[in-house]
Amino acid sequence: MAKSTGARVPGARVPGARIGLAGLATAALLALSLAACSNTPSSSGSSAASSAGPGGASSGTSGSRPVNVGYTIHPAGSKLSIAFIDLGESNTYGAKMASVASAWAAANDVNLTVFDANFSADTELDLIQDAISSGKYNAIATLPLDPNLLCNILSKKAPAANIMVSLLNTPICGAITKVGDVDAGWTPGTLNVSYPGALGSGVLALAQKCAALAPGPQKVAMITGPPTAGSTIDALEAFRSIPTFTITQDLITPDFSDAAGVSLTQTALESHPDTTIVFTVGGPLSVGVASVLRSEGLSGKVKICGLSGGTTQDIAALKAGEITVEEIGDPQVFVTASLLSLKDAWDGMASPRVITLSPAGQVAPYTTPEILTPSTASEMKNPY
Repeated sequence: MAKSTGARVPGARVPGARIGLAGLATAALLALSLAACSNTPSSSGSSAASSAGPGGASSGTSGSRPVNVGYTIHPAGSKLSIAFIDLGESNTYGAKMASVASAWAAANDVNLTVFDANFSADTELDLIQDAISSGKYNAIATLPLDPNLLCNILSKKAPAANIMVSLLNTPICGAITKVGDVDAGWTPGTLNVSYPGALGSGVLALAQKCAALAPGPQKVAMITGPPTAGSTIDALEAFRSIPTFTITQDLITPDFSDAAGVSLTQTALESHPDTTIVFTVGGPLSVGVASVLRSEGLSGKVKICGLSGGTTQDIAALKAGEITVEEIGDPQVFVTASLLSLKDAWDGMASPRVITLSPAGQVAPYTTPEILTPSTASEMKNPY
Protein backbone atom coordinates (compact mmCIF):
# COMPACT_ATOMS: atom_id res chain seq x y z
CA MET A 1 0.00 0.00 0.00
CA ALA A 2 1.36 3.42 -0.91
CA LYS A 3 2.34 5.55 2.02
CA SER A 4 -0.32 8.05 2.98
CA THR A 5 1.40 9.60 5.94
CA GLY A 6 0.02 13.08 6.46
CA ALA A 7 -2.40 12.97 3.51
CA ARG A 8 -5.57 14.99 3.89
CA VAL A 9 -8.89 13.89 2.46
CA PRO A 10 -11.83 16.31 2.60
CA GLY A 11 -15.00 14.74 3.94
CA ALA A 12 -17.91 16.69 2.55
CA ARG A 13 -20.08 14.08 0.85
CA VAL A 14 -22.91 14.22 3.36
CA PRO A 15 -24.61 17.48 4.45
CA GLY A 16 -24.34 18.12 8.17
CA ALA A 17 -27.88 17.50 9.37
CA ARG A 18 -26.45 16.90 12.81
CA ILE A 19 -23.46 19.03 13.73
CA GLY A 20 -21.59 18.52 16.92
CA LEU A 21 -18.73 17.76 18.70
CA ALA A 22 -7.91 7.28 33.78
CA GLY A 23 -8.02 5.96 36.05
CA LEU A 24 -4.98 5.17 38.20
CA ALA A 25 -5.28 1.41 37.62
CA THR A 26 -4.33 -0.04 34.24
CA ALA A 27 -6.41 -3.13 33.56
CA ALA A 28 -4.52 -6.34 32.92
CA LEU A 29 -4.45 -7.69 29.39
CA LEU A 30 -6.91 -10.49 30.01
CA ALA A 31 -9.37 -8.36 31.94
CA LEU A 32 -9.55 -5.78 29.17
CA SER A 33 -9.91 -8.48 26.56
CA LEU A 34 -12.85 -10.07 28.31
CA ALA A 35 -14.53 -6.72 28.86
CA ALA A 36 -14.25 -5.76 25.21
CA CYS A 37 -15.24 -9.19 23.97
CA SER A 38 -18.50 -9.03 25.84
CA ASN A 39 -19.35 -5.91 23.84
CA THR A 40 -18.17 -7.09 20.44
CA PRO A 41 -20.76 -8.60 18.09
CA SER A 42 -20.49 -12.30 17.34
CA SER A 43 -21.49 -11.68 13.72
CA SER A 44 -19.13 -11.81 10.75
CA GLY A 45 -15.81 -10.19 11.58
CA SER A 46 -15.62 -11.21 15.20
CA SER A 47 -14.59 -14.86 14.97
CA ALA A 48 -11.34 -16.44 13.94
CA ALA A 49 -13.11 -18.56 11.34
CA SER A 50 -14.87 -15.76 9.47
CA SER A 51 -13.07 -12.48 10.16
CA ALA A 52 -10.77 -10.83 7.68
CA GLY A 53 -8.69 -7.97 9.00
CA PRO A 54 -6.87 -5.25 7.07
CA GLY A 55 -5.01 -6.66 4.12
CA GLY A 56 -7.20 -9.76 4.07
CA ALA A 57 -5.54 -11.46 7.04
CA SER A 58 -8.04 -13.44 9.06
CA SER A 59 -8.15 -13.07 12.81
CA GLY A 60 -6.91 -16.64 13.03
CA THR A 61 -3.85 -16.03 10.85
CA SER A 62 -0.78 -17.90 12.04
CA GLY A 63 1.68 -15.50 13.64
CA SER A 64 -0.90 -12.86 14.50
CA ARG A 65 -0.75 -11.24 17.93
CA PRO A 66 -3.57 -10.35 20.30
CA VAL A 67 -3.86 -6.98 22.00
CA ASN A 68 -5.96 -5.89 24.92
CA VAL A 69 -9.33 -5.24 23.31
CA GLY A 70 -10.56 -8.76 22.84
CA TYR A 71 -9.62 -9.59 19.25
CA THR A 72 -6.54 -10.14 17.12
CA ILE A 73 -5.39 -7.02 15.34
CA HIS A 74 -2.81 -8.03 12.78
CA PRO A 75 -0.53 -10.66 11.38
CA ALA A 76 3.09 -10.28 12.40
CA GLY A 77 5.03 -8.22 9.91
CA SER A 78 2.14 -6.12 8.63
CA LYS A 79 2.10 -2.34 9.07
CA LEU A 80 -0.02 -0.08 11.21
CA SER A 81 -2.31 2.13 9.12
CA ILE A 82 -4.41 4.78 10.88
CA ALA A 83 -7.46 6.68 9.67
CA PHE A 84 -7.27 9.99 11.54
CA ILE A 85 -10.73 11.53 11.32
CA ASP A 86 -10.46 15.16 12.37
CA LEU A 87 -13.50 17.08 13.60
CA GLY A 88 -12.71 20.01 11.29
CA GLU A 89 -9.63 21.89 10.16
CA SER A 90 -11.21 25.32 9.70
CA ASN A 91 -10.29 26.49 13.20
CA THR A 92 -7.08 26.49 15.25
CA TYR A 93 -8.05 23.47 17.33
CA GLY A 94 -8.84 21.12 14.45
CA ALA A 95 -5.92 22.35 12.35
CA LYS A 96 -3.55 21.67 15.24
CA MET A 97 -4.96 18.15 15.67
CA ALA A 98 -4.25 17.40 12.00
CA SER A 99 -0.74 18.83 12.08
CA VAL A 100 0.18 16.93 15.25
CA ALA A 101 -1.11 13.67 13.75
CA SER A 102 0.74 14.12 10.47
CA ALA A 103 4.02 15.05 12.17
CA TRP A 104 3.76 12.11 14.58
CA ALA A 105 3.08 9.64 11.76
CA ALA A 106 6.04 10.88 9.73
CA ALA A 107 8.36 10.66 12.74
CA ASN A 108 7.19 7.15 13.60
CA ASP A 109 7.00 5.71 10.06
CA VAL A 110 3.29 4.98 10.39
CA ASN A 111 0.78 5.16 7.56
CA LEU A 112 -1.79 7.80 8.52
CA THR A 113 -4.41 9.59 6.46
CA VAL A 114 -6.17 12.69 7.78
CA PHE A 115 -9.86 13.07 6.94
CA ASP A 116 -11.76 16.33 7.57
CA ALA A 117 -15.31 15.95 8.94
CA ASN A 118 -15.88 19.70 8.58
CA PHE A 119 -17.71 19.85 11.92
CA SER A 120 -20.48 17.56 10.65
CA ALA A 121 -21.37 14.46 12.67
CA ASP A 122 -23.04 12.92 9.60
CA THR A 123 -19.89 13.44 7.54
CA GLU A 124 -17.82 11.99 10.36
CA LEU A 125 -20.05 8.91 10.49
CA ASP A 126 -19.71 8.50 6.74
CA LEU A 127 -15.92 8.81 6.89
CA ILE A 128 -15.70 6.19 9.64
CA GLN A 129 -17.89 3.81 7.66
CA ASP A 130 -15.75 4.36 4.55
CA ALA A 131 -12.56 3.74 6.54
CA ILE A 132 -13.95 0.46 7.88
CA SER A 133 -15.28 -0.81 4.55
CA SER A 134 -12.17 0.17 2.60
CA GLY A 135 -10.02 -2.50 4.28
CA LYS A 136 -7.10 -0.04 4.22
CA TYR A 137 -6.97 0.72 7.92
CA ASN A 138 -6.41 -1.24 11.10
CA ALA A 139 -6.83 1.70 13.47
CA ILE A 140 -9.07 4.75 13.80
CA ALA A 141 -8.43 7.86 15.89
CA THR A 142 -11.25 10.39 16.01
CA LEU A 143 -12.89 13.06 18.16
CA PRO A 144 -16.59 12.10 18.14
CA LEU A 145 -18.82 15.03 17.22
CA ASP A 146 -21.94 13.10 18.27
CA PRO A 147 -21.00 10.48 20.91
CA ASN A 148 -24.35 8.69 20.66
CA LEU A 149 -24.57 8.65 16.86
CA LEU A 150 -21.07 7.14 16.67
CA CYS A 151 -21.50 4.70 19.58
CA ASN A 152 -22.29 1.55 17.63
CA ILE A 153 -19.89 2.03 14.73
CA LEU A 154 -16.89 2.81 16.95
CA SER A 155 -17.51 0.35 19.79
CA LYS A 156 -18.90 -2.57 17.78
CA LYS A 157 -18.54 -2.32 14.01
CA ALA A 158 -14.91 -1.18 14.00
CA PRO A 159 -13.67 -3.83 16.47
CA ALA A 160 -15.69 -6.49 14.62
CA ALA A 161 -13.61 -5.54 11.56
CA ASN A 162 -10.39 -5.91 13.60
CA ILE A 163 -9.88 -2.16 13.77
CA MET A 164 -8.55 -0.54 16.94
CA VAL A 165 -10.26 2.66 18.06
CA SER A 166 -8.75 5.41 20.18
CA LEU A 167 -11.14 8.25 20.97
CA LEU A 168 -9.77 11.77 21.08
CA ASN A 169 -10.83 13.86 24.05
CA THR A 170 -14.49 12.71 24.04
CA PRO A 171 -16.12 9.50 25.31
CA ILE A 172 -18.99 7.76 23.52
CA CYS A 173 -22.09 5.69 24.32
CA GLY A 174 -23.02 7.74 27.38
CA ALA A 175 -19.71 7.07 29.13
CA ILE A 176 -18.47 9.93 31.29
CA THR A 177 -15.53 10.30 33.64
CA LYS A 178 -16.51 10.74 37.26
CA VAL A 179 -14.69 12.10 40.25
CA GLY A 180 -13.00 9.06 41.78
CA ASP A 181 -13.78 6.90 38.71
CA VAL A 182 -12.12 8.34 35.63
CA ASP A 183 -12.26 4.92 33.94
CA ALA A 184 -16.02 5.39 33.64
CA GLY A 185 -15.19 7.41 30.52
CA TRP A 186 -14.06 4.26 28.67
CA THR A 187 -16.39 2.31 26.40
CA PRO A 188 -15.84 -1.46 25.93
CA GLY A 189 -14.86 -2.34 22.38
CA THR A 190 -12.60 0.68 22.06
CA LEU A 191 -8.93 0.65 22.97
CA ASN A 192 -9.10 3.82 25.05
CA VAL A 193 -10.06 7.48 25.19
CA SER A 194 -7.41 10.18 25.51
CA TYR A 195 -7.75 13.40 27.49
CA PRO A 196 -5.44 16.19 28.49
CA GLY A 197 -8.40 17.33 30.60
CA ALA A 198 -11.38 15.04 30.80
CA LEU A 199 -14.96 15.94 30.20
CA GLY A 200 -17.15 14.87 33.08
CA SER A 201 -14.83 15.20 36.06
CA GLY A 202 -12.73 17.79 34.22
CA VAL A 203 -15.52 20.21 33.36
CA LEU A 204 -16.95 19.79 36.87
CA ALA A 205 -13.57 20.85 38.28
CA LEU A 206 -13.66 23.86 35.94
CA ALA A 207 -17.16 24.83 37.10
CA GLN A 208 -16.13 24.58 40.74
CA LYS A 209 -13.01 26.70 40.15
CA CYS A 210 -15.10 29.24 38.25
CA ALA A 211 -17.49 29.47 41.21
CA ALA A 212 -14.60 29.95 43.63
CA LEU A 213 -13.27 32.85 41.54
CA ALA A 214 -16.71 34.38 41.08
CA PRO A 215 -18.41 34.00 44.47
CA GLY A 216 -22.06 34.79 45.05
CA PRO A 217 -25.03 34.61 42.65
CA GLN A 218 -24.04 34.63 38.98
CA LYS A 219 -25.88 34.83 35.65
CA VAL A 220 -24.14 32.45 33.24
CA ALA A 221 -24.28 32.51 29.44
CA MET A 222 -23.13 29.18 27.99
CA ILE A 223 -21.55 29.20 24.52
CA THR A 224 -21.43 25.55 23.52
CA GLY A 225 -21.61 23.19 20.61
CA PRO A 226 -24.89 21.50 19.71
CA PRO A 227 -26.91 19.54 22.29
CA THR A 228 -25.50 16.18 21.09
CA ALA A 229 -21.87 17.18 21.77
CA GLY A 230 -20.25 15.58 24.81
CA SER A 231 -18.80 18.92 25.89
CA THR A 232 -22.27 20.50 25.80
CA ILE A 233 -23.93 17.74 27.80
CA ASP A 234 -21.21 17.60 30.45
CA ALA A 235 -20.79 21.38 30.73
CA LEU A 236 -24.49 22.06 31.23
CA GLU A 237 -24.67 19.37 33.89
CA ALA A 238 -21.57 20.67 35.66
CA PHE A 239 -22.57 24.34 35.67
CA ARG A 240 -26.13 23.53 36.73
CA SER A 241 -24.69 21.70 39.74
CA ILE A 242 -23.27 24.97 41.14
CA PRO A 243 -25.92 26.43 43.51
CA THR A 244 -24.90 30.04 42.88
CA PHE A 245 -25.09 29.76 39.07
CA THR A 246 -28.19 30.55 37.02
CA ILE A 247 -27.82 29.60 33.37
CA THR A 248 -29.67 32.25 31.40
CA GLN A 249 -29.00 30.93 27.90
CA ASP A 250 -27.19 28.24 25.92
CA LEU A 251 -25.90 29.68 22.66
CA ILE A 252 -24.94 27.12 20.03
CA THR A 253 -22.04 27.30 17.58
CA PRO A 254 -21.05 24.70 14.97
CA ASP A 255 -17.42 25.71 14.49
CA PHE A 256 -16.04 27.00 17.83
CA SER A 257 -14.29 29.93 16.11
CA ASP A 258 -13.29 33.34 17.47
CA ALA A 259 -15.82 34.92 15.08
CA ALA A 260 -18.55 32.81 16.68
CA GLY A 261 -17.32 33.95 20.10
CA VAL A 262 -17.72 37.57 19.02
CA SER A 263 -21.21 37.27 17.56
CA LEU A 264 -22.61 35.05 20.31
CA THR A 265 -21.22 37.24 23.08
CA GLN A 266 -22.87 40.26 21.50
CA THR A 267 -26.12 38.30 21.39
CA ALA A 268 -25.73 37.23 25.02
CA LEU A 269 -25.12 40.78 26.27
CA GLU A 270 -28.00 42.19 24.25
CA SER A 271 -30.51 39.64 25.54
CA HIS A 272 -29.10 39.41 29.09
CA PRO A 273 -27.12 42.57 29.97
CA ASP A 274 -26.87 41.27 33.55
CA THR A 275 -24.63 38.38 32.41
CA THR A 276 -21.70 37.94 34.81
CA ILE A 277 -20.05 34.74 33.48
CA VAL A 278 -19.54 33.42 29.96
CA PHE A 279 -18.67 29.74 29.52
CA THR A 280 -16.86 28.75 26.31
CA VAL A 281 -15.58 25.60 24.62
CA GLY A 282 -12.18 26.07 23.00
CA GLY A 283 -9.53 28.76 23.05
CA PRO A 284 -10.71 30.50 19.85
CA LEU A 285 -14.19 31.03 21.31
CA SER A 286 -12.67 32.47 24.48
CA VAL A 287 -10.58 34.89 22.41
CA GLY A 288 -13.70 36.13 20.62
CA VAL A 289 -15.55 36.58 23.90
CA ALA A 290 -12.61 38.45 25.44
CA SER A 291 -12.43 40.87 22.49
CA VAL A 292 -16.10 41.85 22.91
CA LEU A 293 -15.78 42.30 26.68
CA ARG A 294 -12.68 44.44 26.12
CA SER A 295 -14.47 46.70 23.65
CA GLU A 296 -17.44 47.04 26.01
CA GLY A 297 -15.25 47.87 29.01
CA LEU A 298 -16.28 44.63 30.72
CA SER A 299 -12.94 42.82 30.90
CA GLY A 300 -12.60 41.30 34.35
CA LYS A 301 -16.12 42.35 35.27
CA VAL A 302 -17.73 39.58 33.24
CA LYS A 303 -15.80 36.40 33.90
CA ILE A 304 -14.78 33.95 31.17
CA CYS A 305 -14.54 30.29 32.22
CA GLY A 306 -13.28 28.19 29.32
CA LEU A 307 -12.99 24.51 28.48
CA SER A 308 -10.22 23.17 26.22
CA GLY A 309 -8.06 26.30 26.06
CA GLY A 310 -4.41 26.41 25.07
CA THR A 311 -3.87 28.57 21.98
CA THR A 312 -1.32 31.39 21.95
CA GLN A 313 -4.12 33.96 21.89
CA ASP A 314 -6.26 32.62 24.71
CA ILE A 315 -3.27 31.97 26.97
CA ALA A 316 -2.20 35.59 26.38
CA ALA A 317 -5.71 36.73 27.34
CA LEU A 318 -5.56 34.51 30.42
CA LYS A 319 -2.21 36.03 31.48
CA ALA A 320 -3.72 39.50 31.00
CA GLY A 321 -6.62 38.63 33.30
CA GLU A 322 -9.20 38.89 30.52
CA ILE A 323 -10.00 35.20 30.95
CA THR A 324 -10.71 34.09 34.51
CA VAL A 325 -9.98 30.36 34.35
CA GLU A 326 -9.35 27.72 31.71
CA GLU A 327 -9.17 23.96 31.57
CA ILE A 328 -6.46 23.13 29.07
CA GLY A 329 -7.10 20.87 26.08
CA ASP A 330 -3.85 20.59 24.19
CA PRO A 331 -3.99 18.58 20.91
CA GLN A 332 -0.25 18.00 21.20
CA VAL A 333 -1.01 15.99 24.33
CA PHE A 334 -4.16 14.06 23.53
CA VAL A 335 -3.49 13.40 19.84
CA THR A 336 0.02 12.14 20.58
CA ALA A 337 -1.26 9.99 23.45
CA SER A 338 -3.91 8.34 21.27
CA LEU A 339 -1.62 7.67 18.33
CA LEU A 340 1.19 6.38 20.53
CA SER A 341 -1.25 4.08 22.34
CA LEU A 342 -2.35 2.62 19.00
CA LYS A 343 1.27 1.96 18.10
CA ASP A 344 1.91 0.40 21.51
CA ALA A 345 -1.14 -1.85 21.12
CA TRP A 346 0.02 -2.78 17.63
CA ASP A 347 3.25 -3.95 19.25
CA GLY A 348 1.29 -6.02 21.79
CA MET A 349 1.35 -3.63 24.75
CA ALA A 350 -1.67 -3.09 26.99
CA SER A 351 -3.14 0.40 27.30
CA PRO A 352 -4.82 2.25 30.15
CA ARG A 353 -8.50 2.82 29.45
CA VAL A 354 -8.37 6.62 29.84
CA ILE A 355 -5.04 8.11 28.90
CA THR A 356 -2.87 11.18 28.68
CA LEU A 357 0.76 11.82 27.80
CA SER A 358 3.32 11.77 30.58
CA PRO A 359 6.02 14.48 30.86
CA ALA A 360 8.41 11.84 29.51
CA GLY A 361 6.27 11.46 26.40
CA GLN A 362 4.77 8.06 27.23
CA VAL A 363 1.17 6.89 27.40
CA ALA A 364 -0.03 7.20 31.00
CA PRO A 365 -3.32 6.87 32.89
CA TYR A 366 -5.26 10.12 33.01
CA THR A 367 -5.70 11.52 36.51
CA THR A 368 -6.75 15.16 36.86
CA PRO A 369 -7.42 18.09 34.50
CA GLU A 370 -4.99 20.96 34.01
CA ILE A 371 -6.77 24.12 35.11
CA LEU A 372 -5.02 27.48 34.82
CA THR A 373 -5.75 30.98 36.11
CA PRO A 374 -3.96 34.27 35.33
CA SER A 375 -1.45 33.59 38.11
CA THR A 376 -0.59 30.11 36.76
CA ALA A 377 -0.98 30.73 33.00
CA SER A 378 2.79 30.60 32.50
CA GLU A 379 2.61 26.88 33.26
CA MET A 380 1.31 26.40 29.70
CA LYS A 381 4.74 26.05 28.14
CA ASN A 382 3.88 25.56 24.49
CA PRO A 383 0.59 27.20 23.49
CA TYR A 384 -0.28 26.51 19.89
